[in-house]
Amino acid sequence: MNVIQKKSKLGLEANASSPGAFAPWEGVHHSLCEYVSKEIGADVIPKGIEIDSGSFKNLAKDMTEDLLSFSFGDADRPTMSFACVAPTIAKALTDKSLGVDDQVKPASKTEPKVGLLELLLMAPCAEIISEAINAHIALLADDMSLPAIAQTSQRVGLTDFEVDREMGDWVKLVFPFEIEEQGQKSDGQKQAKKQAAKDQPEPKAKTAFYIFLPKNLMEAISIKHNLSLETTEFDPTEPWAIHMREAVDGAGVSIKAVLETCDMSVAECTRLSIGQVIPLPGVALQAISLETDTQGGAVELAASTLGTYKANRAVQLTDDIRAEFISDLSTLTI
Repeated sequence: MNVIQKKSKLGLEANASSPGAFAPWEGVHHSLCEYVSKEIGADVIPKGIEIDSGSFKNLAKDMTEDLLSFSFGDADRPTMSFACVAPTIAKALTDKSLGVDDQVKPASKTEPKVGLLELLLMAPCAEIISEAINAHIALLADDMSLPAIAQTSQRVGLTDFEVDREMGDWVKLVFPFEIEEQGQKSDGQKQAKKQAAKDQPEPKAKTAFYIFLPKNLMEAISIKHNLSLETTEFDPTEPWAIHMREAVDGAGVSIKAVLETCDMSVAECTRLSIGQVIPLPGVALQAISLETDTQGGAVELAASTLGTYKANRAVQLTDDIRAEFISDLSTLTI
């Protein structure tokens, strides 16, 4: 019998935990953490993505006044999406760039003040987010006509932005993380920091990045990724199904970027030597296959093209993940 039951819709509330909603954004979450880690010289650990939905006004009013905000759009609609950065992150980068020692800064009971310098330092993060949104928009080209976005403005605060009411409800994605402290601290230093944190009021903004998108765009992106905005509900009388699905989702696989394959006899393989040239006439850097090994052999996941990203070699997907690979995961039965 089929032990997985599907809900017909996703409730995009803060407590929702739909892999379909989050999966397309995990890459940008890690890219943002990598940037912060490199700039401040400390390990940055991404935490679970959170989601909320509603009118833009209601989502924005709950945010801190010192949120660093970047708007994206085109000439007709300059506020089609937003990227925001918590002031705590911006101040951490500013202090690092100015050489401010964390141990000598006075404790503050208010949100750190931010301004033009912090906006400039956060510009690369805004670029990472706009590139991610444009990549998703490009995948939607066959389904809906959407222009590529570009940054249209930047400011401290979010409530002053005007958005088109015809865009309907919005979705807020929260990308929290933790910064691991470097070096050993004495018991006295640990106690002083703990007390300082207790004395400070709970900030409105977490140590996190935020993306604001129209809800219809968020839904289209999730559906395009073959993940659809659905939650997965398990039959409580079949506890083994939960364990089985979690085991499958958490299993690690190795991804290979394959330039070309060729056939040789066993005898030819035994005669291979250092310096020997093997012709690869079918190689095309714009058509690289991403593959993974399964019990049934190698399986192609998607086509990709070779390029560079942040001074490293990288591949960019040019197709959706093969439907055959995903369909096997969505029809688990026992």
